[in-house]
Amino acid sequence: MQQQGVSEVWQKEMWNKVRDAYSEQGRQYHTLQHLQEMLDLLQSAQGNKETRAKDLVCVVLATLFHDLVYNASSSHNEEDSAEFFRCCKCTPHMPLSPPPH
Repeated sequence: MQQQGVSEVWQKEMWNKVRDAYSEQGRQYHTLQHLQEMLDLLQSAQGNKETRAKDLVCVVLATLFHDLVYNASSSHNEEDSAEFFRCCKCTPHMPLSPPPH
């Protein structure tokens, strides 16, 4: 992503946020193992012309952030995760915290 103007520091900060979020206690399904399984499927799909992602960076980012925000009592986790990504993507040096509910 460096060539797209995203600093290495920001990339590391974002990975730390993704890792920490998907490692939170209480997550039953949306865990680091779930992310690994999805990324493995994506990698397999990349080997087939018919299923290859046209914009791999976008698909990887969507995978990493699809359930970053997780609250078992909320029905808005995906929307909150998308909003978190939109905020971080626009301002790469902002403090990394989920959007307020």
